[in-house]
Amino acid sequence: IRCKNREKIRIDKPMFRIGKEGMSCDYSVADNNAVSRTHADILTKDGRFYVVDLGSTNRTYVDGRNITPKQEIEIFAGTRLRFANEEFDFFIEE
Repeated sequence: IRCKNREKIRIDKPMFRIGKEGMSCDYSVADNNAVSRTHADILTKDGRFYVVDLGSTNRTYVDGRNITPKQEIEIFAGTRLRFANEEFDFFIEE
């Protein structure tokens, strides 16, 4: 869920890309210049979820912690993700 406008984003594929580049991303944050063109991926593997920063300019944060680019960090229901200064709450629907 995008915190700014409460928009619900469904992650519907094993590799889901977030960024501001509409052509190469599954979800575009077009109205935020701090988000990189291809900012991060959310990966689904064996029922578990991970976020990977793609070397973004303004970094990716998991529950307030800056994560290392190109490293898979497991995320869980209730995790707060921040791509640059854009916050999202991650939930899993049963």
